Amino acid sequence: MLLLLTFKVDPDLFQRFEEYETRALAVLAGYGGEMVLRLRHLDSSGETHLLSVPDRDTLSAFLADPECVALQEAYADALPTPLVTKVAILESGQLPR
Repeated sequence: MLLLLTFKVDPDLFQRFEEYETRALAVLAGYGGEMVLRLRHLDSSGETHLLSVPDRDTLSAFLADPECVALQEAYADALPTPLVTKVAILESGQLPR
């Protein structure tokens, strides 16, 4: 399952946001998930991530993981709520179903 997450990050908190990212991605890897692509917005307003996770149940387990919950609490000041969209990669010229 592919998820596109768009974060609006306070420019003064990017370092803390990146610290959270590094630690959270290590936990996500334990669930078979990974960051496929990371894009920094050129206007410094945030980042967009393409994440891959095996399925919805795995995502739910990751989000409920005590280490993940503790990270979200510890970095709450630097962790805005993302806009999350389930997406698919299309071949060039392919129309979505």
